[in-house]
Amino acid sequence: MGIVKIWDLVKRKCIATLNEHSAAVRGVSFNSTGDQFVSGGRDNIAILWNTKNWKEIKTIPVEHAVESTGFVFLEGSESDQEFLYTAGEGCVVKVWDVKKETLVAASKKPLETTEELSITEVIELAEDKERLVLVISDQTVVDLDISVDLESVNKILPITRRMAGNHGTIADMRYVIQIC
Repeated sequence: MGIVKIWDLVKRKCIATLNEHSAAVRGVSFNSTGDQFVSGGRDNIAILWNTKNWKEIKTIPVEHAVESTGFVFLEGSESDQEFLYTAGEGCVVKVWDVKKETLVAASKKPLETTEELSITEVIELAEDKERLVLVISDQTVVDLDISVDLESVNKILPITRRMAGNHGTIADMRYVIQIC
């Protein structure tokens, strides 16, 4: 219902209640240093929070319902600058410059179908920071390359692999890497 609660699991108590969204919050994430937190929702906004006092830093209108959000580093940018990504409605990942509140890159929209597709989850791989794994609502899994220099690809993030889904119900899924 648009509310995010932050819990201290050691003390077993709620330390913050964030209720600035007007619709369901589906994506939450901390940045790499832990000093910022983002919440994204179906109200088409992402809100950046300061984790020291849980005050709102800024609200970014992302122009699509958010199902997943997080932070990434991109090639060709300042080495210490993290970018915000949002994913969800329209089956597109958008990457935002938080400082300027501008869109810096996006994935290609998939082929038009009669089915309304959306990205239901974005998996960030700890061992491979140069890609995101997208889970699409039709159970398709897509690898998105975020290691590209944005100036050379016209701000389009390329899809490197697509694994077709089964259009059935999947209760759980794990991504496994075989080390040879």
